[in-house]
Amino acid sequence: MTTSDSDREASSMWLHRSLGTKLISAGVATEIARLVTRDRYGQLEVDRNEPLKVDAANDTWIVTGSNNEDFNAQHPRQPAWGGPLRMQISQFDGKILEYVFDIDWSKTGSTHT
Repeated sequence: MTTSDSDREASSMWLHRSLGTKLISAGVATEIARLVTRDRYGQLEVDRNEPLKVDAANDTWIVTGSNNEDFNAQHPRQPAWGGPLRMQISQFDGKILEYVFDIDWSKTGSTHT
């Protein structure tokens, strides 16, 4: 497997990483999640997930949306089983490592536990 030019880390970023400098704060990670969600799905999906919660996990931030039942009653999800967002972001450089909407199994009719 070869590494493309776009996958190589620039020397300045390598230096930040080697010194343990984390460029992305919890607040910046939250804004990244908001901006990406707004750009992809619109302000309604951002509002549906507010307030966003952010937790540290190793060298990443896990940003999760809320599951506001009152908001969802007024603005039903499409599809109905769509759940809150979850995004994992590198604390070093802001790289998005995961971006999903968790499934609300109670709305699928599935017996998944």
